[in-house]
Amino acid sequence: FDSNPNLLCNFAKGPWPAAVFNFSPYRPWQPLSDGWCTISSLGFFDPQRGGQLILWDLGLIDLPPRLTILIPSMAIQHSNTTIQLGEMCYSFTYYTAGRLFH
Repeated sequence: FDSNPNLLCNFAKGPWPAAVFNFSPYRPWQPLSDGWCTISSLGFFDPQRGGQLILWDLGLIDLPPRLTILIPSMAIQHSNTTIQLGEMCYSFTYYTAGRLFH
């Protein structure tokens, strides 16, 4: 941010410069090729019956609400399994866009 005062910081104390709420399968657009991202599970759902994190190249992971996992952002597309009626499941992802380093 020092080199370009026109840039605004989304999260002053955030660990990564970009973030997104995910509602469908997602792979960040042009992420840092060797970068990592965090995925935080949000909502109210029974993680044994639905809402599991799908890492499309690796399989399913039970990720209960309010927990966070780190994955290599460029390598693994991710989404969630369906949930039960009346439940809510979202994810919040921090990542670094590769264009920041060009």
